[in-house]
Amino acid sequence: MSTQSTNSALALHEILLSISDSLNEAQNQLRNMPPYDEFGRPNTLYQLPYLDFSLEVISETASAGQNGSNNISSGIIKKVQVLKFTPVQPNTEGINSVSNKITSTISGRFVAIMPNEGLPQVFLSLNSVQADSRNEFLLTAKLQLATGEPVVGQKVEINYDLQNSLALNNNVNLKSNPSISPGKEGFTNSTGEFNTKVAINNALTTESYIFVANSGAITKSIAINKS
Repeated sequence: MSTQSTNSALALHEILLSISDSLNEAQNQLRNMPPYDEFGRPNTLYQLPYLDFSLEVISETASAGQNGSNNISSGIIKKVQVLKFTPVQPNTEGINSVSNKITSTISGRFVAIMPNEGLPQVFLSLNSVQADSRNEFLLTAKLQLATGEPVVGQKVEINYDLQNSLALNNNVNLKSNPSISPGKEGFTNSTGEFNTKVAINNALTTESYIFVANSGAITKSIAINKS
């Protein structure tokens, strides 16, 4: 990419960031409006659904003389290329320009995206209970909506977190390597739950072991031990 193209892209980058920052600031002010007025009546709250913009700009390359302390004594004037990226101005008669100018029109839209695509928020919980054997624990990962409804048929994965387990035990070598059965991944049932068993193989160990459940980008961790 040429220097001129790179500078134009950087200038456009700054313009778009400036627009987005202003849009965020405006939306934050609308969001922070008091929900009730001084008489206890609900205020009207506003959400910006989108913002259309159209920019007409001039990319101008001009030559400028630059005198350095060494250049003056030698009589040499160094030519540098200066890129200007400014809003277009109306043409003025009688003014001749010696610059190389390119006029461009850029249009677009900033669209507001609701968190979680407008769907109710999903919560993940992870619990453990000791199974019939002292060495085994039943791990239950549960997915449910903010409304309390279970999330059915959603993939869940449970993994042993060795790195954080070591940190939890002051980086002491762990006596056991826990195993997960029948499987570390599956789908939630009609109650939004996925169950699996964890076995801590060393009967004498008292360390804590961390397991992490995740479903998509949602994670939840739990520490278990036999003490």
